[in-house]
Amino acid sequence: MNTPSLTVSTELLQGYVQAEILAPDASFQALQTQSGASLLFSLGTDSTFYLTQESPGTRSGWARNDLSSTRIAMDFPGNAAAACTTFATAEAVGAAGAGIHLAMVVTDGTNDHLYLSLDNSDSDTSWSQDAPWSPWPYDNPQVPLAPVQILGVQLSEATDGEFVVVDVAREPAGGRPLVSRYYLDTAKTDGYAWHVHTVTIDLDADGYQTCLGRRSGQSIDGLYTAGQIDGSPQLQYQPLFNVWDPSLPANAATYSLPGGVLPEAVAACRNPDNTSDLFVTSGGTLYHLASTAQQSGSVASALLTSSQLSGIRSLFASTDGDAVIVWGLNGSDAVVYVTCPQAQLGDPDAWSVPLPILAGVEQVTPYLDRANSANTFFAHTGQSQLVKATKSPGTSIWSFRQITLDPPTTTTPATRFSSYTTRIVVVGQDGQPAPSTAVTITASAVTAVHVNSLYYVIGPVPVDVTTDATGVVVIVEPLTSVAGAQLTLSALGAQLTVNPMDAGVARAVALTTSEQLTDAKIVSPDGSTTNLVPAGASSDALSAVAGANSQLSQAYAAVSGSSGTAPAAGVTDSRGLPGPRATGASAGALTADLASLDSVLVDAGDLFSWLASRVESAADYVVEVLKDVASDAWAFVATIEGEAYHCLLDCAEKVAGAATWLYGVLKTAAQDLLHYLEYLFDWADITRTKGVLFNLIKVTLQWNVDQIEVWKDNLDGYISDAVTDINGWVGVGDWSGLGPDATTTPNAGSTPEAGQSAPGSLLTHHFQANASGWTPVQPLPPVQPGDGLIETLVNAIVAEETVVSSTITSLQSIGAESGSTPLDKLLEQVVATIADGVLESAQVVMDALLNLLYDVANDALAALDTPIHIPVVSDILAEIGIPEFSMLDVICWVGAVPVTIAYKVAKGAAPFADDADTTFLMTAPDLQTLQQAFSGTSPSSSVASSPQALAGLAPRALVVDAQGSDAPQSAAVAAAATSVIPTPSPALADAIHLCGHLLSGFVGLVNAWLSASDAADESAENQYATPSAVASVVSAGLAGGANFLAPHDPIKNTAVNIVGYVTLGVRVVTKLFFSSIAQGYIKKSAKLAALSVENSRGWGAIVDSVLVIPAYACTGWHFYELSKDPAGATRSVAIIDETSTVTSGIARVSYCVAVNVEDPDTKAAMTAVTAVASVCTGGLQIGESFLGL
Repeated sequence: MNTPSLTVSTELLQGYVQAEILAPDASFQALQTQSGASLLFSLGTDSTFYLTQESPGTRSGWARNDLSSTRIAMDFPGNAAAACTTFATAEAVGAAGAGIHLAMVVTDGTNDHLYLSLDNSDSDTSWSQDAPWSPWPYDNPQVPLAPVQILGVQLSEATDGEFVVVDVAREPAGGRPLVSRYYLDTAKTDGYAWHVHTVTIDLDADGYQTCLGRRSGQSIDGLYTAGQIDGSPQLQYQPLFNVWDPSLPANAATYSLPGGVLPEAVAACRNPDNTSDLFVTSGGTLYHLASTAQQSGSVASALLTSSQLSGIRSLFASTDGDAVIVWGLNGSDAVVYVTCPQAQLGDPDAWSVPLPILAGVEQVTPYLDRANSANTFFAHTGQSQLVKATKSPGTSIWSFRQITLDPPTTTTPATRFSSYTTRIVVVGQDGQPAPSTAVTITASAVTAVHVNSLYYVIGPVPVDVTTDATGVVVIVEPLTSVAGAQLTLSALGAQLTVNPMDAGVARAVALTTSEQLTDAKIVSPDGSTTNLVPAGASSDALSAVAGANSQLSQAYAAVSGSSGTAPAAGVTDSRGLPGPRATGASAGALTADLASLDSVLVDAGDLFSWLASRVESAADYVVEVLKDVASDAWAFVATIEGEAYHCLLDCAEKVAGAATWLYGVLKTAAQDLLHYLEYLFDWADITRTKGVLFNLIKVTLQWNVDQIEVWKDNLDGYISDAVTDINGWVGVGDWSGLGPDATTTPNAGSTPEAGQSAPGSLLTHHFQANASGWTPVQPLPPVQPGDGLIETLVNAIVAEETVVSSTITSLQSIGAESGSTPLDKLLEQVVATIADGVLESAQVVMDALLNLLYDVANDALAALDTPIHIPVVSDILAEIGIPEFSMLDVICWVGAVPVTIAYKVAKGAAPFADDADTTFLMTAPDLQTLQQAFSGTSPSSSVASSPQALAGLAPRALVVDAQGSDAPQSAAVAAAATSVIPTPSPALADAIHLCGHLLSGFVGLVNAWLSASDAADESAENQYATPSAVASVVSAGLAGGANFLAPHDPIKNTAVNIVGYVTLGVRVVTKLFFSSIAQGYIKKSAKLAALSVENSRGWGAIVDSVLVIPAYACTGWHFYELSKDPAGATRSVAIIDETSTVTSGIARVSYCVAVNVEDPDTKAAMTAVTAVASVCTGGLQIGESFLGL
């Protein structure tokens, strides 16, 4: 047994998500669930009241519900003028959770109508699917009101009562629109709900601000109101009603600001005891009135003055009990905030420095995330974008995310973004990836990520996710700067901390000369380039940035706990970027005494966000990176408009952020820097790998199709010859001749993680996530089997039901433990399944199958060329100039990326050079031409060698006699005889063998997930069936094609060898036909022992299981031969290859049971075995390849 472990690869990559980006609505307010997920309530431009809810664990991460239309249609049928005009929200947070209060105002075209939905759960938000609205019509009998025009509604955050305030318009004698205010008695104590709240000051309808709160000593809420009448300041607090005599107005308390200045904005900060402190801004100063200091006549205390607080038009305040935070939207359209420890509110020096966090903002709604204590706000920016901003309390770094909804169509273009992509594999005690295993993630920063293409918010609070069918978790963190989140991962008792920023920072700080900066190029996927540094950068700026990069390299090494900033070992991109300078503890450091620095200390994240806005507006600033002489602490100093600000670089995230905004001095946008730092794929190398292996699978498939006529006429003879030999060793029970390999388990030789990396999984990750959304760009070509052919096949299976069922049952019993069973014991069980005439029963089914395939094979093969669209994958391939592709194309692309990267890491060069040999491999017209090149023989001599060789190599050849004198040659063979065919080098033959098996293994791992998803789906016509079938064809076909061209210790017995190739060829063509083309053609159902076969998928799985029988017969014979061969690397490769045939058979039979069994527990168990055995098979193919690397 092995100790469970985690392996990881991480890189800065281009990320993609297919989603609809939510545009800002007319107005919005944000609340949160008990777990900290955002609830964004908004009034749409279509006058609909929406809730857009953050939904962790879903694809897009957000779900949008219409809260108003159903109720409006019910209450105002046929009234086209009925619409929502405004709304209000509040969240009353108590010890046991929070109640969410909602109000909406609906106009019928003449009057406004109030609706309330109070005390909704903040933990179970299912109420949002059908909001429970209650109408509250205006019902005050003492004050007639017509028409009813509601200006606004306020809901209280108090936990000891539900307080609702409604402002309506009134028309005074002078004609100036003023406000009448009502509070609702929801209990209707005196028979009606709407009660007048007497306002003791006159308020202009458009010239006041008000908020609910409670001063100390009160038992009910009241209203803070700020405004003016004819330029006279108005600031007061008034309880909603007189608790002693509600018929009388409650006494108001009036306040003022020092010097009688006019209040601009007010916000109440609710305390745990339901009282509230009042914050007021005016003229760039923030004022405070504690809840205990709100007696009438009180003058607010000035806390701090800053130009960033000038012109505040929206003010908000909140506390978590430890600290208070106040947000504002200032006159420059920037979001600012200040914070202070709760116990030091009255100390001006305890407040933070306000800096602009986001510029160009039209609306803002903030809150303090209860789950992570994270400063959070939503903002509508001037670019008509809706942004969620979150400040991580541990690192101070801000993240900015757009709101993504499910795409309206499967062809919606994917959104691109830079990301840290981290690929984690959980390895269990059996040494294999652990599928469906819980993984706990914590992070140094609070940030939204995509985990296996599902949306989550990670941070200090643990988040649990599950590995996929291949034991993999892929975490994609979108970036707006080089700063990301460090991850701590734990599973099965193993724990690992990874810093995804290492590679990005290494590349960013590597440019330590002016020449390197000006020479740096951003390379696009299509190969075009642009300068990293825009033209016009001064020599002084270039020198400053180059020097600061050297400083940051030292700072990063000091705070990251690493000795340097090299990218992840083993995987580098194609640029050969200069590495970071060697650094010592203080080599070359620019030092200073920070204590005497004439600079304002600020939070790093706040400073970086301010610099971001300056880069966007092309404003200048100057930067230095300093090391404190006293403490060895590092600091980032920015001089902006003559004022110096500095922050400490005391963690890796801050240094990474500094590396981003350092380049802003050169007017390099953060997104351009990220594009430069992204891993650079060498698509030319990958394209050649794909081209070679794609052509190999294409010509192999065509060869198989062309051979069907030969096989159909000669199968019985092939099998008869093979059975004679095979029966001679079936009783052999001694496999000691295989040496140590005999007692090795399949798992021991399976290395599914070898050669895997985050860059290598680019297409794999997105293909797995989006394969179910594939659609044909044009209709699939029709395939119409001849009359009676399918019926004949089904009848043949039914006739051999006893043998077929018992074989499937026997192999099913092997399945769960096959990976951990020593090879010799496994072979004993395999041999037992092919004894006593089983092969002859398979022959009966294969005879009927070949008749069917002969009729449909070419049409089935043509279906592989049908252009398709796959969400995200289509966008990625389009970027590199592949606008159209087939399912076969994309499966080869998926495998070519990791194959090329893994090969280059191992060999230091691409597998296929840009030369004539590679061109030949990509364009060879048929398998015979390739075989001739790799064997060094002419077609005629190959054809004439024997009837068996003729059947094995010449398409549709007819065997007349042993000399082959009357055997007609195919057109392809004849053409090949007259053309110049190169002789590939041994190295190229090795590359074909290695890459063929490597791609077979990587695609096999993808198919582990696809086939398990297909098997788990109750519908036979699910979207996974075709991708899974094509992946099976590619995986099996390439392994066979590689063995054919560059064999390693192949089967020596001619008859057995031919049966092996026939079986493989029949299988790949059968998978094509039964994938989706056959759907609807097979109507017959049958009971085969415990299996109920009812559709084409089920019959196709039965056929595939039958084909396991001759495959196992050939494999068993090959092991028998290998046991007689001398030990060595070549024999080891062959042993691993045949072991993968055994585990592949287990996967195929398990799939067959899963799709045909009625018992749900058995279905689930067999689906799991399908995935595990497929992973083991793919890992064996990869292990075989790496023996050669």
